Amino acid sequence: MQVKALNPSQTAVSLSRAPRTLALAGAGTGKTEACVRWAANLVLEGVPRSQILMLTFTKKAAAAMKARVNALVADIPNPDGGSITVGNYHNIASRLLRGDPVGFGLGSSNFTILDDDDTVRSVAQTMLERSGFTVLTARDGSEGLAMFEAGRDRIALVLLDLTMPTLGGEETFRAMLRLRSEVRVVLMSGYSRQELAARYGAEGLAGFIQKPFRLEELEACLTTVLDGGPPI
Repeated sequence: MQVKALNPSQTAVSLSRAPRTLALAGAGTGKTEACVRWAANLVLEGVPRSQILMLTFTKKAAAAMKARVNALVADIPNPDGGSITVGNYHNIASRLLRGDPVGFGLGSSNFTILDDDDTVRSVAQTMLERSGFTVLTARDGSEGLAMFEAGRDRIALVLLDLTMPTLGGEETFRAMLRLRSEVRVVLMSGYSRQELAARYGAEGLAGFIQKPFRLEELEACLTTVLDGGPPI
């Protein structure tokens, strides 16, 4: 790997060990390279990789930063076998919430997904489990409502499809409210968020997400809801 030379300002940032360092930098000023070298220098100085956290704005940038740091420290011994944590803000916030849900005022990190479409249910479950959530799934509203009633005190959030057989999403949501008035429910549908908000915004729903969705969109939505943000 070819290592770029840093200018004096970048060098100062990469070598800073102050408790708090604020570096103001515009686009194209090499701030990413300075951050990468800061992390690499910490490893060179003996700081365990597992104690280094880097935040950026996108998953793509996070992956690139982690790869660049790892390339710079590839020959440095790694006794504890840990790795540098690099992620975007939503990703790291999700990890913190899942790691200590009680500390953030949540009962648990359990989720219930109610969707009659096997593919949607399976994909959403896989997405959430890969992100560290404990997931319960139901094929329709009746099954989901029974599941929620049995575990209402340990379910942190319900991801609910609008259109389901036996008992629809709207009826299921209102029945859940009767069982536990403060339940957090995110409604998913093929309808746009604007349409759903106009129809259900006053119902007390915690959030909306339009199908199909990406992992980043689902994580962002759930993180906002769990963090007590406004309905989205």
